[in-house]
Amino acid sequence: MSYQFLLILFFLLFSRSVIGTAPPNRPNHEQLKPQSHAHCHPFGECEPCPEDALNESFCKPFGNRRLVHCLLNQEENERIKHGASHPVIGEIPAWEACGRSVPAETRDFWEFVFCNAALAAISILVLYARSRTVNTERRKALAARIGVQRAW
Repeated sequence: MSYQFLLILFFLLFSRSVIGTAPPNRPNHEQLKPQSHAHCHPFGECEPCPEDALNESFCKPFGNRRLVHCLLNQEENERIKHGASHPVIGEIPAWEACGRSVPAETRDFWEFVFCNAALAAISILVLYARSRTVNTERRKALAARIGVQRAW
C-alpha cells in the first residue's frame, strides 16, 4: 500500500511541476534592441574571437565577431551608407556577433568526410584480412576432417 501511495504521490507532483508551469516570457526582437539611438553599420569581415574575449556576449553564439561602427546621428549614418569616407567624427567602434565562418565550416566538413572515409577504408581492410584468415582456417579444418594432406 505504501509503495502505491508513494508512486501516486510522485506522479502527481511530477505532473503538476511539468504541466502547471507556464513557458518563460521571452522578449521579442524589438525588446532586445538597445534603447539608445545609435545606428551601427558593419565594418570589416567576420573573424574568430580571441581566447580572452570568448566569454563576451558577441562571441558566445558561434565564436566569431565583426567590427561595427556606430553613430548617434542618423544623417551621418546615411552618409556612410552612401559611400562617404572614413573615419567620421563621433563614430564609436564596437563588436557584433556574426554567423559561422563559411571557410572554417567548409574545412571542418571536409575534415569530417575524409576522417570517415579513412575509417571506412581501414575497416574494410581489416574485414578483408579477417575474412581471408577465417576462410583459411575453415579450409584447414575441413581438410583435416576429410584427411586431405595439402600444403597451404
